[in-house]
Amino acid sequence: DRSPIHFVKNLRAPICIIHPQNDTRTPLRPVLRYVMKLLELGRTFELHVIPDIGHAIRNMDDLLKIVMPAVTFLDKYLK
Repeated sequence: DRSPIHFVKNLRAPICIIHPQNDTRTPLRPVLRYVMKLLELGRTFELHVIPDIGHAIRNMDDLLKIVMPAVTFLDKYLK
């Protein structure tokens, strides 16, 4: 199976997961299962569930809601 959950045990670096709450193409439930596996294995991660956004980024405000957690994460872990 190609699901990321089958490879979580190989993860060594911190990971930032940013997921829109209203994404109907990629539901939140599998992401939460992945997060539970990360917790179980003691991996370092951040989860950002972005409210009021679906699968598509439709405007600059939505883009900023997605990009800013990534920028903050990279600033924190790449120093």
